[in-house]
Amino acid sequence: MYGLDLDEWFEKKPHKMKMGVELEMTLYDLQRKDLVQQNSFVLEILEDLPREIWKDYYPYQLEIRSNPHSNPDDIIREIQEFYRIARRKFAENGIAVIPATGILDGQVFCGMHVHVSYKDADEETYWRRAMGIYPFALSIADHTKNFEIDLIHTSKRLLESRHIGRPPLSFSAFIRSGTKYTDIAYRQRENGEGGRVRMERPTTIEIRVFDTPSLFSHFKFIVEAMYHVARYIKDSNPFVSLIENNIRAANNAVDMTRLLMEHQRYGVNKILRGKLNADVCRMIAERFKIDFPNETQFEYRERMNLNADINGFLVLALKGGWD
Repeated sequence: MYGLDLDEWFEKKPHKMKMGVELEMTLYDLQRKDLVQQNSFVLEILEDLPREIWKDYYPYQLEIRSNPHSNPDDIIREIQEFYRIARRKFAENGIAVIPATGILDGQVFCGMHVHVSYKDADEETYWRRAMGIYPFALSIADHTKNFEIDLIHTSKRLLESRHIGRPPLSFSAFIRSGTKYTDIAYRQRENGEGGRVRMERPTTIEIRVFDTPSLFSHFKFIVEAMYHVARYIKDSNPFVSLIENNIRAANNAVDMTRLLMEHQRYGVNKILRGKLNADVCRMIAERFKIDFPNETQFEYRERMNLNADINGFLVLALKGGWD
């Protein structure tokens, strides 16, 4: 129906794996009408909250982390519950916890990071699966990105944030880089003694391409879709074959895909043979029997008559399913 053979990408038997999610939220001072800027104030509030709720890189960012789970339902349930706890506690102190990115003229970049850990997988297996996951992650990120201004407004975070960038595609560079500042990275647990670093399991794939979704239905879809893609992705998949046969073409495919994501609502994903990203997402939903979020945030705003302001974001959180 869609012209993309998913049997080339996915196994029939799933891999043994666990997955977790990190979600960055924006902290907004309702009295000052501005972003929260005081680390000490945030840390004081966090003393009464679970360890999975913590301050992120900037004072106005709150990170909510799930524990590793072997099914997506537990991740979704846990993140939603931690959000409710955080929202209520911060509200007592006049602070709104907003699941959104790019508010206040794009000053705030909030993302959603997915961590995948495989049982008994070696470094090359991690690389092969990571490369197979990456095209689907880009398609999902493109389809579910937030539309804050108009139909073609895209994520500034993906293109301008100094905390993420395009990953190296070759096996040696991907494993050697070990950095989290890419769309998708290979992470190893570090155990340092006497200035030396020893790497030990578990290792993970960290996927950083997603913005924090304002609609809960988008968050749910990302978790479920990435879980199934990661669980069934083949070690020998079409993108690995492209890298091994013509790495220049593979690099060009990634660059073209990201460029199209910058300029189009549903950019054509060149890695996935020119299929529209919305179609790729529907194919994943149909194959793994998960709900597909047909309504974009822009369409939701239109239906609810919401502006792209703080009040609009708060309504999205409360009526969009987060609370």
